[in-house]
Amino acid sequence: MKTLHRHKTSVVLISVMIFAIALYFFIVPILTEKANAPTDTPPSPLVLLQQNDWVWQDATLPDSTAIQPENSGPFVLKFNDGDVSSSTDCNTIRGTYKTKDTTLTFLDVSITEKGCPGSQDTDYFDYLTKTIMYTIKKNTLTLTADDGTIMIFTKMEKEQ
Repeated sequence: MKTLHRHKTSVVLISVMIFAIALYFFIVPILTEKANAPTDTPPSPLVLLQQNDWVWQDATLPDSTAIQPENSGPFVLKFNDGDVSSSTDCNTIRGTYKTKDTTLTFLDVSITEKGCPGSQDTDYFDYLTKTIMYTIKKNTLTLTADDGTIMIFTKMEKEQ
């Protein structure tokens, strides 16, 4: 009877040892590899919003009228930790903003008043300050206003 008990004990010990070896050599490396694998989680929309400067490309009004800047280069929108600024074809815009999920609200926004004939900065300012929502897909920022106006911006290429 003691021999049978010792035999069962030996079989159990050997089984536990084999399991421990398998765990150490096969399962632990797999788990470690998965834990150390790079994540493909894209940056949040807010991070993308703040990491880039955005060049105005066009606006589509609620009646489907398309507005394009005569020269998009000067219209550059920048977000930085709650502060927003934009250059235009004449004046400068400054203010603050807040976001939650995809909502975007501009606060205390003002524009300088140089007064340049033919400038589109007043229309741009009006479209911009009505924004209620934003989305970013690839290199495109879309701002949607409370009246349905949609502004399209593209990511400014960084100089090297």
